[in-house]
Amino acid sequence: DPDGLLDAGARVNIEHWSSTRQGKVRYRGAEWAVELADGEADGRPGEHQIKSVRGTRLIVTRVGSKP
Repeated sequence: DPDGLLDAGARVNIEHWSSTRQGKVRYRGAEWAVELADGEADGRPGEHQIKSVRGTRLIVTRVGSKP
């Protein structure tokens, strides 16, 4: 997704995660579905960085987590 490259590296604040490692966030004036990137240990609230975009879903990693 070439448009997703524009979003890679942007930061969003996730307030709540579901037990399935998914959530919602307001980004670019719209509500987006978010999910944790593979390898992320858990979904904790806080600042996350967008790694990629899959359709209308942002794939994120927690800021400060190890790769």
